[in-house]
Amino acid sequence: MTLTDHINSAVARYREGIALKNMMKIDIRKFYPKEYQVGMHAIEWIKEQTGEDLGDDEAAFIAMHIVSAELNAQNITDVNQITELINTVLQIVRIHFKIDLNEESISYERFLTHLKFFAAKVFDHMEYKDTMQEIYKVMVEQNENAFSGVKKIAEYIKKQYNYKLTIDEQLYLLIHIKRILDEQTK
Repeated sequence: MTLTDHINSAVARYREGIALKNMMKIDIRKFYPKEYQVGMHAIEWIKEQTGEDLGDDEAAFIAMHIVSAELNAQNITDVNQITELINTVLQIVRIHFKIDLNEESISYERFLTHLKFFAAKVFDHMEYKDTMQEIYKVMVEQNENAFSGVKKIAEYIKKQYNYKLTIDEQLYLLIHIKRILDEQTK
């Protein structure tokens, strides 16, 4: 319903000569490429139906509505916060491990998908039940380097959002970071 209302308002604004810039467009296109493509298809369809070309900024707004629905986010602000958290976590990984992430790799895609849902849980203050303590202990012992990055992320999230990562959440981050680091060494 909100997407339909948004599109109606966007067409009306366009007809009045008002174009909104989407400051998150680059991040939306980068972190939510499928949703952005749907937004671009919607822009093409709207152009065919109305003759109005709303542009790629509007495609990013449409993508944000889709992401919001996927993540059960309350509003677009939630999507902005989620996107900012994802950006920060990726930056922590880049800086801590002194690596360039291969944004074309399967490991990166999986990590990004995990981060989307992980970030939504942080903002909803939903916690996993700690069910994997045995696996966690073994993984931490065997992957101290990767776990050092998880600790940095956990510290940041605790400080910034007052949210303490559970053992299960740390384990999932550890698995994804380990994959990325293993990929870097190949």
